[in-house]
Amino acid sequence: MTQPGKSSSIGRQVRLYRKLNRWSAEELAKRSGPGLSRSIIANLESGRRTELSVSQLMAIAAAMEVSPIVLLLDITDPEASADPAVFPAFPTKVDSTTTGVLTWLEGSLSSAPALHSKNASTKLMRIQRELGAAAEQTLALRIQVLEGEIEMRTRGELVPDFASLPDEQKLESELGRTFFLWEKAAANEKEKRVTLMELAKALGPLRG
Repeated sequence: MTQPGKSSSIGRQVRLYRKLNRWSAEELAKRSGPGLSRSIIANLESGRRTELSVSQLMAIAAAMEVSPIVLLLDITDPEASADPAVFPAFPTKVDSTTTGVLTWLEGSLSSAPALHSKNASTKLMRIQRELGAAAEQTLALRIQVLEGEIEMRTRGELVPDFASLPDEQKLESELGRTFFLWEKAAANEKEKRVTLMELAKALGPLRG
């Protein structure tokens, strides 16, 4: 079990998205339904608890309107190793990186060449659509950040160097939260671009 003070990846991700919503642990528990309590949320985030039932995970994700996957993994770091407290074992074909686990969770591990080709083509089109949406989100957030910085300078206020601040400090201000979301969106867009390029290369010989 994870030692107190060293929360699992689920605990860290739940805390991150809870703070982005500016909710207390009690507020999140209330929104998540009868299967959750303030103590469960607090213990999860602090590391005193490392596990959730499937229904609890789904309830928390639904309350915060995020995919359950982002509570299991930090999808902004494709090469990071998955938390063994959350993923204690993997099939032999799966590596323990975020990218490997995502592929496993998506059900894309197939040994049949024809099915693999069809799955890859479908995934390629899906990522193309997601990349377009991610690029739009990144641009919109960047514009919000720039507008916020201009407004601060207009008022004669010093604009913090958000890029050098820890995430906790970024989340303390409205503009800092927007900057944080922009960073995450930019990382997500970059990840999708890399994935798209890798898939396109993999599909090249199959199409030829």
